[in-house]
Amino acid sequence: METSVATMETHVVSSLPTWSWNLQAPSETVALGERLGTVLEPGCFLALNGSLGAGKTTFCRGLGCGLGVAEPLASPTYLLCRE
Repeated sequence: METSVATMETHVVSSLPTWSWNLQAPSETVALGERLGTVLEPGCFLALNGSLGAGKTTFCRGLGCGLGVAEPLASPTYLLCRE
């Protein structure tokens, strides 16, 4: 279980809108991802940036739930390390 504070930041890409959140608990990170997953439309693009342990995978787990993904989500960083 994660114990650190999740901090996610976005960066300006051209003139696309950006957002930044400072969340205090993994449950808040999951809830944000889940909420966003319920409103995204096909073709939406998200880019996440953060250091190792920042909460990107936790956010994506919530996002997957909001999108209706039933399979468990694994961190792509750890998958790269395993191979």
